[in-house]
Amino acid sequence: MAHNPPLRTDRLVPRFAVSTPAQAAWLVSRYLVATPVLWLLGLLTIAGAALVLWLTAARGPDDRRIGLLAALWLSVPAAQALAVIYNWARLGEPSSMLVGHLASFPVVGWLFFSAALAAGQAWRLDSPKVVRGVMILGGSTLAFSALALGIAAATGLGQLEVTTPVRYLAGANPPPAVEFYATAVFYLGAEASFGLPRLVLFFPWSTALGFGGICIFFIAFCERQASWRWLGFVAGVVIVLLSFSRAAAVILPICLLLFLLLRSGPGMRATGILALAAAGLAMLVLDISPIALMHDMMSQINASRAGSSQARDLIYAYSWQGFLDSPVFGQGWIGPSVIRQEVLPVGSHSTLYGTLYTGGVVTFAALVCAGTALAIVALRAALVLRSTEAAAAASIVAAFIAFGYGEGLYNLILPCLFAFLFVGSALSSRKEQPA
Repeated sequence: MAHNPPLRTDRLVPRFAVSTPAQAAWLVSRYLVATPVLWLLGLLTIAGAALVLWLTAARGPDDRRIGLLAALWLSVPAAQALAVIYNWARLGEPSSMLVGHLASFPVVGWLFFSAALAAGQAWRLDSPKVVRGVMILGGSTLAFSALALGIAAATGLGQLEVTTPVRYLAGANPPPAVEFYATAVFYLGAEASFGLPRLVLFFPWSTALGFGGICIFFIAFCERQASWRWLGFVAGVVIVLLSFSRAAAVILPICLLLFLLLRSGPGMRATGILALAAAGLAMLVLDISPIALMHDMMSQINASRAGSSQARDLIYAYSWQGFLDSPVFGQGWIGPSVIRQEVLPVGSHSTLYGTLYTGGVVTFAALVCAGTALAIVALRAALVLRSTEAAAAASIVAAFIAFGYGEGLYNLILPCLFAFLFVGSALSSRKEQPA
């Protein structure tokens, strides 16, 4: 008589029913592997946002320090929402406008940042499986970079955009968020200095690609297999270079020095401090001003794309004036473009000026408190835990903060959710698997 095999109850559980960190890591890694397909469908940002919200709702952080950090970051969108409501009431706008303003990037972006930190720690998403997924993402970006360069060379097209199904279904006049996140942009016009197209790929704009490359580069230090690790290193550097982001090109080597310093022993750190002191003494003796050196360097960087720098300066001037006109709650939301020819809104292209413009002192104070707490937690984790993951996370945090002057950081969060999930876990001292 034939005997039926025992029923495998574990196979009856749907693969999407996440209950353990291993399952969450598998889900995040599949999302990273599927990035090219999701991007071409216009679903990449939607899928990433849904994944983070799902993981956040399913389990909260069990590390009190990370939980408090996430709560501090939650105060930033709360303060910005308060500024929105105040200005909406002040201007007497219809109720439909309030919903749109509350769903804007300065509110939603910070909300997802808090959620990513919390979910990353709750599900231990600095695991080897997630790290390998990031390496695969780096490889995919590298492959699509070669494809984009090949198309540009073969066709001579100055810009390549693909209308995704989501973008097509949105109609002729889609909401700005749909236009921004659901259009698959391979590259923009050629960079005049090098004659190569400025890549965008899986990120909405080139600077986000540059920051994504930095994140992939530092997460690669946590990859256990050398071949995959070097793929991450190469992909990160190439992505930064082909993004033609001036900020990314400067920030990557600086944060690499920070990473090496954090990973070095006490003797090496002391040697580094002595070397810096000796350099400072030499500059004092030789009458070399570090401020003048920095000014000259920034002038050369700005001269490489003078038009972009002038546009930013104009945005900053209008943003500062808007803050002075309403210093407590700001203007509530991003303003109109400073010129008609291009999309250069007041309050954009800088977290510093942008937050003062949109949220005033109230939101800016919440942002400074949350940012300071993040920097302290990152530095403490790197020095106390002495792990590669913590040092990589601290380097990513440093890069993120460094981008704040010239970019609206809330725009970087949705495209780079994988990095902040990693950071939330890597900064935690609780590495045991929860029940």
